Amino acid sequence: MISDFVPLLKISSLLTLFISVLFYGYSMLYDSAKKKKSYGRLGMLISSFLIISLLIIRGFNFGYIPFSNLYESMVCLTAILIILHIILELYQKQYGVQFLTSIMTLSIYSYANFLIPIKKEENIFLLPALQSNWLVMHVSVMILAYGTLLLGSILSISFLLYKWFENSPFLKKHFYMFSHDSNLSLPLVKTNNESLLLENLDLLSYKFISLGFPFLTLGIFSGAVWANEAWGSYWNWDPKETWALITWILYAIYLHLRMGKNWKGTKSAIVGSCGFVIIWICYLGVNLLGKGLHSYGWFTV
Repeated sequence: MISDFVPLLKISSLLTLFISVLFYGYSMLYDSAKKKKSYGRLGMLISSFLIISLLIIRGFNFGYIPFSNLYESMVCLTAILIILHIILELYQKQYGVQFLTSIMTLSIYSYANFLIPIKKEENIFLLPALQSNWLVMHVSVMILAYGTLLLGSILSISFLLYKWFENSPFLKKHFYMFSHDSNLSLPLVKTNNESLLLENLDLLSYKFISLGFPFLTLGIFSGAVWANEAWGSYWNWDPKETWALITWILYAIYLHLRMGKNWKGTKSAIVGSCGFVIIWICYLGVNLLGKGLHSYGWFTV
């Protein structure tokens, strides 16, 4: 049966992701390793194909679109991050950021496959609250929001790391060498112009967060409508809902502060970096509690 390929798809996708991380790291450290970076890109493309195939097979086997539990959502998030990573690489070709995003992607996928209980991974029965057309709308939009906002926050963290440790010989030698293509719209060429690096990291972070915020807004809105349909109330102050609101407020503050010149750079990067922690509390932390209306994502109580 086609489901017999699932273990092979899991192992091969994990392996190709791991190899891609190695290639990106090698390319960042060694200026002459441009070809190795193309191998990393190829590995990401192969991984995306394998993971999407895994999701399709799971959907056919279980008879629903695979968005129903934490394992499935993390696999979907991995696929989204790989696609965003590839898009970023096509337009920006930044070694350091690609290395960081590939590590984050591998970490998420490894968590999904090694740390989530098997019984949750193999759960094939949808709870009544999940048997709704809103499932695809709400979860897909939220995963897109998490993916784009996580990338934006990673860029903010990169900004702060370089800003705070800019006198490090290692960073001066490797971290600012993001690109060797002087024809890019936002060039980060091999140069000692550190202010240019910081400016571009700041701008890229802003663009990804600006892209993810509307998805987050739409996801919260669709979730409220779905909650009213399922539980008779638009808002129940469930832990997941509360932290989703906190996440929304944080990024709304970030975007609002960016309107002022004095809040560009380090100040906005600090707020954006905080978003990385808040997202993981919202997405994963509240599931570990096993409490609230969203407890189906991890444990049942």
